[in-house]
Order: sequence, then C-alpha cells, then structure tokens
Amino acid sequence: MEINQDLKIQIEKAKELLIEKGSKQGTIIGWIMILSVLVQAWDYFSSSYVMGYLIFEFHPSSAILGTALAGPFIGGAFGAMLGGYLIDKYGRRAIFIGDMIAMTVFAALQAFVPNMTWLATVRILLGVPLGIDIPIAFTYIMELLPSGRREIMGNAYQLAYALGLVIAAIGAVFLILSSIAFPY
Repeated sequence: MEINQDLKIQIEKAKELLIEKGSKQGTIIGWIMILSVLVQAWDYFSSSYVMGYLIFEFHPSSAILGTALAGPFIGGAFGAMLGGYLIDKYGRRAIFIGDMIAMTVFAALQAFVPNMTWLATVRILLGVPLGIDIPIAFTYIMELLPSGRREIMGNAYQLAYALGLVIAAIGAVFLILSSIAFPY
C-alpha cells in the first residue's frame, strides 16, 4: 500500500511540473504545427489561383476540376473521422509524425501528376492528413506546453493561416508578372 501511495504522489508531482514548465519538445512540435497550418492554408488558397493554368494545361471537365480543387476538403472529412481512431490505436506522437510525413509526400506529389484524374486523387489523399493535422497538433500542444504558452501557440494558428493566404496570393502575382503569363 505504501508503494502505491508513493507512486500516486510522484505522478501528481510530475503532472504539476509538466503543467508549470511544459517540455522543450512541446515548443518544437508547436512550431511544426504552425508551419503545417501555413502549408495547409497555402495549398487551399493556391489551388484557386492556379485553376486557370489547370484548365489551360489539362482541359478537364467541370466535374474533375471541381473534384481536384475540393480534394483536400473531401479527404479532410475522412481524415477528421479517421484521426481519432488512429490516435487511440497508435498514440499521438506516432500519428503526428506520420501525419507530417504524409502531408509532405502528398503535397510534393502534386507537382508530378500527369493528368487531372491523378491530381484529384492526390489532392483527396492529401486531405486525409490535413484533416488529422489540426486536432492532433492542438491536442499534442495542450499536453506538452505549459499554461500561458499553450494559448500563444494556439493563437499563432490564426496568423499562420492568414500568412498562408498571403503567400499563395504573392505566388499567384509572381506567376502572372513573370514570363509565365496567364494563359488567357
């Protein structure tokens, strides 16, 4: 009985320490989350800017163009539903790392698609880790950062999302003003 009581006391002290001081790993994960939100927002908004190029290059039907542009949202719905199950089964850390890897791979694959069907498929697959990203990252941040820092990192999400929109717009302006004139 004495050992059990000592163990409970140690666990409570560890919880208090984590709440007060957090962990260095939490700050790193927080900034990775912020960068992933920036990339997510950039991808969402840049797709509308490049739609004219997609039409000019691939001549897609309205259905396949709409599916490609809505792909991250379609996949995101599945990712949000699947995320909780995966997190419970494999743990936050493993899913967070896998999520970051999947986002990177699927985002890069978009540059190498041969046609609109493949683009739509890759963008739907990209949506799955995007749907998992925000819930897992916020949960992980709340667990690893101390009180006071959690709120700052959580609110930095809004800034990162807005910055992603601005970067997408700057990219569109750059494409239009460079020698890659808009095809119309």
